[in-house]
Amino acid sequence: MLRRRRSPAWPGVLLGVLLGLAVAAVTGLFVVAPLALVHRDAGELERSYSSLMVGWVASLNAPEQLPRPSAQGLDAGRRAYAETCAQCHGATGDGKGMFGQTSFPPATDLTGRDARERSDAELFWIIKNGLGFTAMPGYERQYEDAEIPALVSYLRELQRVVR
Repeated sequence: MLRRRRSPAWPGVLLGVLLGLAVAAVTGLFVVAPLALVHRDAGELERSYSSLMVGWVASLNAPEQLPRPSAQGLDAGRRAYAETCAQCHGATGDGKGMFGQTSFPPATDLTGRDARERSDAELFWIIKNGLGFTAMPGYERQYEDAEIPALVSYLRELQRVVR
């Protein structure tokens, strides 16, 4: 009697695995991702990770040394802040501007510990390039590199006033 050879089972298993991965991908794309995008509260882990990554990327890409702002720098920084930053970060830099609390994540409190601990070069880089996945745009097209240090100086002045 001749024995019949069974065909291997692995093509069916492979097909099942691929089908399962496809279903998981579609579920993730249309169910999990939208839910992740609509939650309105960042946990401590998210805030810590975000702060760490922003600091790391900014410090890697920030200029070695900032140009010194001119004598009129603080006044120019104040005007620039009022025109472009106060709507989100508030007049005093507390992050409670008209649009700052409605965005996700909320606008940064520029007088708080996280902003105080950033170097001037990191703040320069953030203002120039913005931050992805936040409402913080980059201002490289609006301000020349020589103008951004005035904004950084004004931020430091806001931090001194709040202390």
